[in-house]
Amino acid sequence: MEVTGPRIRPARFGLFSVAEVETVEDGTWEWGLQYRSQGCDANVYSWPRPCIAPPLPVQPVTIRVELFVGAAAPDDGTPRLECSPPEEHRDYRTLFAVASADPCWALPPSTRIQVQADGGHLVTIPILGPKGAAEEEADGAGNWVAAIPKDCVSRILIREAGLGAEKYVDFRPDLTGAAVTFDLSPDPEAWLNERRKVLDGPPGYVCGDPFWIYTSAACMPGADFTKDAEPMARRRMETGEQRAVEEWLWRSMRESHPIPVGGECSGSFRRMPWPAARLEVCLSRLETALTQTLGGMGVLHVPSVVAMRLASLGSIWTDLSGWYTPLGTPVVFGTGYDATLGPVDQGVTPDQIVMYGTGPVTVRRGPVNVYDGFDRLTNNYAAIAERAYALTTDCALLYTACPNDWCQAPEPDEDEGEDEPGQPEPGP
Repeated sequence: MEVTGPRIRPARFGLFSVAEVETVEDGTWEWGLQYRSQGCDANVYSWPRPCIAPPLPVQPVTIRVELFVGAAAPDDGTPRLECSPPEEHRDYRTLFAVASADPCWALPPSTRIQVQADGGHLVTIPILGPKGAAEEEADGAGNWVAAIPKDCVSRILIREAGLGAEKYVDFRPDLTGAAVTFDLSPDPEAWLNERRKVLDGPPGYVCGDPFWIYTSAACMPGADFTKDAEPMARRRMETGEQRAVEEWLWRSMRESHPIPVGGECSGSFRRMPWPAARLEVCLSRLETALTQTLGGMGVLHVPSVVAMRLASLGSIWTDLSGWYTPLGTPVVFGTGYDATLGPVDQGVTPDQIVMYGTGPVTVRRGPVNVYDGFDRLTNNYAAIAERAYALTTDCALLYTACPNDWCQAPEPDEDEGEDEPGQPEPGP
């Protein structure tokens, strides 16, 4: 008599024990999905910056100050700068200035341009964008500086107040215009790293492309198979889907150019001899690099073949819901992870154990759809169970490779075998 067999449970500490698994009926997401990541580029800086600041990517800023003269200054009590001829025998010209910065948005808040003629008043000039400055100068406008004598040389001081940088122009009677520039980028430590706050852009997108997994149950029609085919296919899907998703993820990580983690157990994929490196050391370095890259806690993907060894070493612990490192990073022991398959440009690595580190894993899956029917070509009645998936691993993708050395025989001691057992040691 045929009876119902026991249910095969999926691997307990596989990918689904760590991932956020969501089953949804709406199929719109099956075209693909994306979200903005909060990791990898969510930089947080200290303020004010220390005296020795790390080099930062900065935008060079150039400030250009244009000087030009206009019509005679009106007799309205405007301060006029003196020169040697008597006042009744000299004319005056009005000195204007226009300051422009490229790019103007990258200026530190304390940046100011000041202009002074012949020791007179310092006049602060607003700093405009290049387009605004060009339009202002073309219209003959600008910012008033002073009334300078037409027949004398005037010394003009142009000062960038933020850095205290100064430049001079001797404005001769035959000049109608002049220009000076300030480059604020040669010494970033002097102002950019100390005065300017770094602006990070919006987070990048993490995408999840759809893929499908399926299983089937096919047999010659007879007895109750037509009735049992559909539930049989559904049970096979529930039992084996986690392994199929793990195999897909492992293949995807291999093909996505993961970043190797440095150190004596780096993913250099050099053959033996290997430097001394233990499995737990490799895992620890991978975890550290992952936390630094992600800015928080990620997920370690480890082939299940090394789970027993890591547990015996005390490198991981469990609360019966999953496995974790001492720092609390969840560890996936995937039965669908092939320990000897490194990145695609390296191929099979039988003498190494490959492990990956990613950001948080999310799994979106649709309902299990079952289709059944009769195949006239084979005379079989078949049921196919199919399910759509979209999986994301956030922004980080690192890997490391360690020597697969636990199956190797220990090297003999150098002193072993030199003396026969039971023989006395030679005298002096």
